[in-house]
Amino acid sequence: MRKHMMPLGISLAIALTLGASSGAEAATAPSGFIKCSTTGASGDLDYSGFSVGTTRTVDIALGLSDTGRDGHHVRIRLVTEYYSGDKHYWPWHAFYDGVDGIGNTWYTTATDSNGMYEIGVQVATYEGSTMLYSKTCW
Repeated sequence: MRKHMMPLGISLAIALTLGASSGAEAATAPSGFIKCSTTGASGDLDYSGFSVGTTRTVDIALGLSDTGRDGHHVRIRLVTEYYSGDKHYWPWHAFYDGVDGIGNTWYTTATDSNGMYEIGVQVATYEGSTMLYSKTCW
């Protein structure tokens, strides 16, 4: 359970921008939930507006918890795949202040003009800039 929540929006050239959908859009948009864990980190991706192969924009919530008593920080990011099989690894969101399930949630929108064929989430445990453990879930 995440006890600390702080919305964060990040803007990129490929457009990871703060956004929200209206109630009508949310009711008709395909949605889903992906849970993913690795040593010391647990995360999830809650999304709406994703339809295989045709999606250009998807509303997402990335939830991340630090589950290790190890002094390491945890990170989470969106991963999308193109029809060609190439993957787009979106920027990391890091959480430095927790243990025992304390974490953070980022609410944002991902936009890619090339479309998205598959959507997933990657969680990792880091020491400084060195990745120690990671897992990607689709």
